[in-house]
Amino acid sequence: MRGMVRSALILTLLFGTFGCGGGATMSIAGYRENISDLHNGVASGMGYAFEKLNSLQYDDYFSVLELQDIFEQAGAVFSSAREEAKGISPPPEAEFLQADLLDFYTNGELDMDVMVNATRFFEVVVPMLVDMENLALPQVAMEADIEAVRAASAEDRETLQGYMDDLDGLRPPDDLELYQQDLLSFFQSLDESISRLDQEVTPENSSALERFNQEYPAVIAEVNVFGEEAIAYLRGLEGRLDSLIENGEELARRIGEL
Repeated sequence: MRGMVRSALILTLLFGTFGCGGGATMSIAGYRENISDLHNGVASGMGYAFEKLNSLQYDDYFSVLELQDIFEQAGAVFSSAREEAKGISPPPEAEFLQADLLDFYTNGELDMDVMVNATRFFEVVVPMLVDMENLALPQVAMEADIEAVRAASAEDRETLQGYMDDLDGLRPPDDLELYQQDLLSFFQSLDESISRLDQEVTPENSSALERFNQEYPAVIAEVNVFGEEAIAYLRGLEGRLDSLIENGEELARRIGEL
């Protein structure tokens, strides 16, 4: 279906009125004409949305927002198609095809909802990861007084607590729950490290700050892993569309064989 959805038809997102009116059972020829128009409209609408995927750079934060918009558009296409299809009464020969089409449009909308949810999750997470480069403690000079160190640690702990609260309030798709928990554990561990530093540092002894600064590159390396996993997940969303596209192609073939 990749060829179908990325054909010349993908330039529009327009649906005509494909129902037969009044719910009367159609002839096989009438049903084929109406359902073909509807399904071609779905291909057009999906293509209009998915065509934008080709230009996305997944390591760019704004691509997360664009992905969200793409999947919302595609979800609207499936939702509209489902409602249109419900108004068509197929002849007996096409009842199984009609049921499969309704399932396809319903499941397509559900799939897009999951993808929108995933992009909304990363819309929150990606700025957190980027901000790890801007923690206050690594900017504190070794010769700084203890008040400066403790002010920086308090600032960083407040930041981390805010991130943990935000993360805990998110409900991502099931396949992102482990990622969410791992990231929460990472922030919790970093918060605990800063808390220990705050307790250990004294006006006479800055070794705790020195130790934190030595360990900070490893923290950033772990942040980078989370970032790479986020990019891989977002790239993978396009791959998930392939089965959806193939199902749409198969349904188009069955419509043509009526």
